[in-house]
Amino acid sequence: MNFSEYVIGKALYNRWANEKILEAAATLPPAQRDEPLVPGLDSIYAVLNHVLVVDRIWVAEVDGSEFDTPTTRTLLHPDWDGYLADRRRTDARMLELVSGFSDAELTGTLYCDEEIHSELREWPFASEIDHIFRHQAHHRGQVVLLMEATPVGRLKIDGLFVPPDPRLGTAETAAAWSAA
Repeated sequence: MNFSEYVIGKALYNRWANEKILEAAATLPPAQRDEPLVPGLDSIYAVLNHVLVVDRIWVAEVDGSEFDTPTTRTLLHPDWDGYLADRRRTDARMLELVSGFSDAELTGTLYCDEEIHSELREWPFASEIDHIFRHQAHHRGQVVLLMEATPVGRLKIDGLFVPPDPRLGTAETAAAWSAA
């Protein structure tokens, strides 16, 4: 497996795990999804929104599109349906982006001009891609923990392989993997 296949696999897993979280969160009454369940922690929706904001920032930086938000906590969608559509669109765009990188691009250098990284001015672009998916995994873990306090209970999203999509037949699943 080359690095390009690896990051595509990360994006496919990312999309699958996000979908499992979304399906489970959609079964909750809005109050359980939107209000903090544990004192001092964000709500399920606030955590999911934060991840979407960061992903949208990342996509805009990578593809040169416009996305401006004052903070990574800005609520993008006051309604769940708007959030769902944006999350799915963003996951598809992230998969599209990482599928288009050549090995040369993936092993290239990223130069940082952000003040927060004043000591670190450059690093491998592959590390940036890995970081965005680690960021999602970190916050999905928080959401899984929060969902244990709801009727959803514990979600299993840490399998070794992404299961085939049951909505697709075997040939369609294989085509989706190879197209990505």
